[in-house]
Amino acid sequence: EVVWRVLQIDDYLIDFNRLLGETLQWSVAYAVCYIHSDAAHSGALLKVGSDDQAQVYLNGKLVYQSVNPRSHLADQDVVTGAVLKAGINVVVLKVVNEGNKWQGSVRFTDAAGRPLKRIRVTLDPERQDAPRPPPTKQPPSLGSNDGVESAAGSLSPDCLGRIFTILCNPFP
Repeated sequence: EVVWRVLQIDDYLIDFNRLLGETLQWSVAYAVCYIHSDAAHSGALLKVGSDDQAQVYLNGKLVYQSVNPRSHLADQDVVTGAVLKAGINVVVLKVVNEGNKWQGSVRFTDAAGRPLKRIRVTLDPERQDAPRPPPTKQPPSLGSNDGVESAAGSLSPDCLGRIFTILCNPFP
């Protein structure tokens, strides 16, 4: 059954095979979290790692894409000039697994590589202190961008992320 799941992780790496308890080939996973920022952050760095392909959406806009199969390395790609607005920001990470390991990571830092200050990660964009919701078949509201908006994983050691897993046929 395909459902949204709540995930709490110790760092910013999501291991989808470990989460599911099995190794899946030719699969797609989406992870979503909301970042509440006390102030706007312009010029932030978005650091992404993935095994294999990945996309990152920030507030409904595609800000990162990797289309080649590869092994995960933390912070293997860096997007400069990422902007977090004051208030709620939606981060979506989509990771495509072609085979074997299936991992993804996302984090924001300042220009010097330090974690951003005055941000909190939540699963509920309306209430940052809300309890975790139960699994549901419906994804959270992500805006409108061809219907394929998805996920961001962990941004700090205490980050919570929502995981949505879809099994797919091999790519043409």
